[in-house]
Amino acid sequence: MEEGVVETRGTVRSLPRSFWVANVMEIVERMAWYGFYALSSVYICGSIAEGGLGLSSSDRGIIQGTVTFLIYLFPFVTGALGDRYGYKKMLLISYAILAPSYALLGQMKTMPTFFAAMLLVGIGASIFKPLVVGTIGRVSDKSNGSLAFGIFYMMVNIGGFVGPLLATTLRAQGWSYVFWASSAWILLNIPILLLFYKEPEGEASTRTKSFRTVMHEMFEVIGNGRFFVMFFITLVMFVMGCKWDRARGALCVVLGDTERRRGLCAEAMRSKSILHENRKQAIFAVFASAFEFLDCI
Repeated sequence: MEEGVVETRGTVRSLPRSFWVANVMEIVERMAWYGFYALSSVYICGSIAEGGLGLSSSDRGIIQGTVTFLIYLFPFVTGALGDRYGYKKMLLISYAILAPSYALLGQMKTMPTFFAAMLLVGIGASIFKPLVVGTIGRVSDKSNGSLAFGIFYMMVNIGGFVGPLLATTLRAQGWSYVFWASSAWILLNIPILLLFYKEPEGEASTRTKSFRTVMHEMFEVIGNGRFFVMFFITLVMFVMGCKWDRARGALCVVLGDTERRRGLCAEAMRSKSILHENRKQAIFAVFASAFEFLDCI
């Protein structure tokens, strides 16, 4: 028992300073993200009188779904750029995007402008995510890798737990405090990055590659871009479907109970059926491309 404790302590001590700095930045970034995101549904669909945007659940689904999609799609791009230009530089770019974007969220009061600010947050987060995970991977080895990632994901949960608690308290003072708090958490990461973060060692060959070479290799990984393109087509089709349902309903209400209303609504239903069929075909194409890509690995 005691030998196991001593061995664990020795493993923990073998982790370098960059590992702990990356974990601190992860906690802070997760506090910023989950502090806002945990309350985002209430804010987006909340009434304007109560400080919300007054948007529909359909709009909320489009915003949250699209941004989350981008956060998990773009890391293969931003990770490749981190290998080429350095983690520290790319992390600084991430914070330069995230800090003002969180602040902008509280200033945007329409669906298009709020969606645009959320996309900026998604881009910033997609830069941060692969770099901090890459740091953990590079500063650990076979002897301490399992413990390193175990600690890292514990820090993720800590940030995801503390952020919403603080944001809920701040929301009682006003929604603007929630957004400014998320922006402040990101700003706190900048001095941590500049003063304490050390660039992890990597393959020297990746730093000498041109941007064009990096992008070419990246698209080779995703099957010459087909997998990437089909995912975006599917995303667009789903967004169109959600917005069409709303437009069709509004059209039927505005025209009133007339023969013209019935005719246009019937046409809308036929168009909707075609749209659903196109979405099914797009989804099938995505899975077909995915299996084709897996067969090539």
